[in-house]
Amino acid sequence: MNGDVLVKATVWVLSLVLALVFVSLGLGKIAGVEAQLARYDSWGLPLWGVKALGAVELAGGVSLLIPRWALVGAFALSLEMVASAMMHFSLNEDHLVMRALVLVFILLGISYLRVKRMAVNDLN
Repeated sequence: MNGDVLVKATVWVLSLVLALVFVSLGLGKIAGVEAQLARYDSWGLPLWGVKALGAVELAGGVSLLIPRWALVGAFALSLEMVASAMMHFSLNEDHLVMRALVLVFILLGISYLRVKRMAVNDLN
């Protein structure tokens, strides 16, 4: 298998998986799933904040599947996940810190591969 084809397939598979994760999380927050709302209420976050996070996750997840917008979506989701990691760190929720940081590193990896592919395509 050609290396470029493998990189392209990896980017799309990771993008699809993360899109499914963030779209489902975003829809849950926007729809007001009781378990999520209770968890955010216990952290002291207002309902409008939960809805705003849901909108960012939904838009970011969808944008991961649109090549022209994928970097913007990955950047927005990375910022949200860094903020999430910081909040969970302040609450001593180490497992949630790790989850957020893993998502950040995957998003950064996808972004790096997309930028690298764009640079290679520009040279050709």
